[in-house]
Amino acid sequence: MSQQQPGRRTALKAAGAGALAVAAGAMAADPASAQHSTTTIRDEHALAAQLRRALPDDRVLVRGDAAYDAERAAYHRVIDHHPAAIVVPCHADDIATAVRIASHHRVPIAVQATGHGISRSAHGGLLINTRHLKRIRIDAAKHTAAVSPGVLFSELIDAAAAHGLAPASGSAVDVSVTGYTSGGGLPVIGRTVGYAADHVTRVDLVDAKGRRRRLTPHRDADLFWAVRGGKSNFGVITEIETALFPLTRLYGGNMLFTGGIPELLRAYQKFTRNLTERMTTSLVIVNVPTDSPAFPDPLRGKTLAKLRVAFTGNATEGEKLLRPLRALNPAQDSVAEMPYTDIAKIYADPAGPIRTRERAGALRALDDTTLRRLLRAAGPDADRPPMIVEIRHLGGALARAPKHPNAVGPRDAAFNLFVADVAPDPGKDTALEARQQQLFDILGPSLTGHTQPNFLTDHDKTATRVRRAYRPRDYERLTTLKRRYDRHNLFRVNHNIPPAA
Repeated sequence: MSQQQPGRRTALKAAGAGALAVAAGAMAADPASAQHSTTTIRDEHALAAQLRRALPDDRVLVRGDAAYDAERAAYHRVIDHHPAAIVVPCHADDIATAVRIASHHRVPIAVQATGHGISRSAHGGLLINTRHLKRIRIDAAKHTAAVSPGVLFSELIDAAAAHGLAPASGSAVDVSVTGYTSGGGLPVIGRTVGYAADHVTRVDLVDAKGRRRRLTPHRDADLFWAVRGGKSNFGVITEIETALFPLTRLYGGNMLFTGGIPELLRAYQKFTRNLTERMTTSLVIVNVPTDSPAFPDPLRGKTLAKLRVAFTGNATEGEKLLRPLRALNPAQDSVAEMPYTDIAKIYADPAGPIRTRERAGALRALDDTTLRRLLRAAGPDADRPPMIVEIRHLGGALARAPKHPNAVGPRDAAFNLFVADVAPDPGKDTALEARQQQLFDILGPSLTGHTQPNFLTDHDKTATRVRRAYRPRDYERLTTLKRRYDRHNLFRVNHNIPPAA
């Protein structure tokens, strides 16, 4: 289940889709998903008893305990699991103790802060829920923040803003900083600053043997490389130190278009050519269900689009750059100068919980052929298109190698691709997955074949699909390091990187 990544964060709030997503999340998760277990434990009672001997009673939960259901619940309700035990640590020593005991029992370990990126069931395993670890330390002189694993981006944004600084936050601010960053982290201002993982200077980790490690570019450098992009495959992050940026305001917001989608796509294609890297945007196409209560009657059954904008230059320059898109007369336009503390308004991700079916990929370019394929797969005349199709402009700083190399995947894609359908009824999953596959089949020649680590979904459970998040040589290096640091693959309740043979 990983230190749950939001990296594949939904576009569900687009044009009102968030309300539908929240409604879906309130419904029951797939009961069958709870039956999927990565392992069985010989004696779950023995595990819980040993944990309770080593830790205070209120930090260990089993079925029947009052807080058990609340602590196992994830933001993303695609999986409803029942771990053999849950540890709710108060500090890093609790985590180290829990991992040592799980290692002794050879029990798989899942790590969760918010559960945005849940991919596998922790049924029968140990779940470490880090959401109560909330320490933030800002070094204003060095422009850095040290952050515990339960800290949400909303909390870090506010703490940094008090010093005139800002983190490399993603589209959602209700995700954990460490989970998002360990999967690479695609910021709202990504073309300006690069991936969040590029700016990590230290990682404190509990490894598979329960040892506490401090990782830096010069100390356990191979493991430092692996955990920045390798997600939760190598241990439990107990703190990261990451750079902050001297940014207090930006020119940002979104524009809603209720028609003219082909014209908008052509204008967006032209807009993103040779664009300054101070401008980061995404375009989401929303095919509104005919029976959706989240939309007014005139919009049901229609194809909408929403442009999201984050420009780190001045408002005058930003307004000039956007004129060709504004000339298409958006029905709504909120793009204006704004404090960085309002950055969540640009994507307006749903508060959740939600249940969706999701896929992700990457586009080589937005050339004329790709544009035609995208319209055929998701435009107004598409046959049974997915509800949400987002393309997010990459390049700029995202395409450059960082000062300290990391395991974030290939950087040569022009656009990130994300597809989602609200899925309150598990019985309809197969049909939703089929129409998403249809889109990927149509776009096939335009795809790079890779997926960003943070955008891996519960669809990407096999080693073959996880491998696509990394360059081939990096994946081989990750499996070799996995054998060295977690040979029994205890940290496998995630998008798993298995130990090399």
